[in-house]
Amino acid sequence: MSSDARGPKIHRTPNLAITVLVAIYVVALISAIVLYFVGFAVRPTDAAGAADVFAWGNRLGVLGVFGGMLHLAVGAIRHIVEDNARR
Repeated sequence: MSSDARGPKIHRTPNLAITVLVAIYVVALISAIVLYFVGFAVRPTDAAGAADVFAWGNRLGVLGVFGGMLHLAVGAIRHIVEDNARR
């Protein structure tokens, strides 16, 4: 008995929507981290400016987290749709 008769091999192609979402949330999270470092560097000389930098860092961090959640949701929906299409 050969184990080569398992079934057709499924080839998944990359999805542009998921790739774009990954790029958005990775860039947003990296930008937030950079802004936090800038905020800590500016804080001793300009407290008000540092507060603005921290606020922008928080906004970008939130965008990154939402992008990550959206990426996971789109990936899960795509997986479910592909599984249902195979049946």
